[in-house]
Amino acid sequence: LQKGIFYRDKGLCSYCYKDVSGLLNIQNKMNLDHIIPLNDGGTNDTSNIQLTCEQCNLKKGSKSKEGRFLYIKPY
Repeated sequence: LQKGIFYRDKGLCSYCYKDVSGLLNIQNKMNLDHIIPLNDGGTNDTSNIQLTCEQCNLKKGSKSKEGRFLYIKPY
């Protein structure tokens, strides 16, 4: 699942477009983030998970906020 999301999002943060692959900058850490948090009714489906850098993931917290990708809700 992690590799699939990494390739789909092309190794870039969904919010700030930083490279999180470790090839250009080893400081950026990769995080998988739920677009709609699980406690707000989100799922663990790949359409609800996006790749983010650590800084953007911490800024978002548990709020529901979409990145640059458009997803179809699984329900």
